[in-house]
Amino acid sequence: MLFLNFAGERNGIPIGPQAGVKWLYIYPEGISSLLNYTKDLYGSPTIYITENGMVEMNDHTLWYINEVS
Repeated sequence: MLFLNFAGERNGIPIGPQAGVKWLYIYPEGISSLLNYTKDLYGSPTIYITENGMVEMNDHTLWYINEVS
């Protein structure tokens, strides 16, 4: 059974870098664990990931995004 944990810390240590909002942390292992769980439970179904982004803080060093747009 899959248990979801929405905590940003494990044993008092952040699970990853903080994203652009205070309650969200970057944790790539999370999607990997979810996909492995789904594969094991449903026998490797076809899965389409249509978006896998992250919230970015207002970072002036990302000027190139505006240049490309």
